[in-house]
Amino acid sequence: MLGIGILVGIAIGAGVALLAAPRSGEDTRDNIRDRIRHLRGQDRPWDKLARELRRASAVRRKHDLERHRKAEQKAVDRQRAERDARVTP
Repeated sequence: MLGIGILVGIAIGAGVALLAAPRSGEDTRDNIRDRIRHLRGQDRPWDKLARELRRASAVRRKHDLERHRKAEQKAVDRQRAERDARVTP
């Protein structure tokens, strides 16, 4: 019974830790995968570099898309304001 209680406690603690983590789910999963690879001894430097470059590229893409979306929204808002300013009651 003690062993089962310990395992249940570990599972609950891990779940709470994942929910309260300051990183996004994707970052947390990547971090867990990296730790598992390191523990298994499959952590080769070039593979690790390739993963880091893919992550950096994904983050850059995400930021670029967000910036583009904000610029488009700003243009739409500007057009709407100009149209509303031209309409006189």
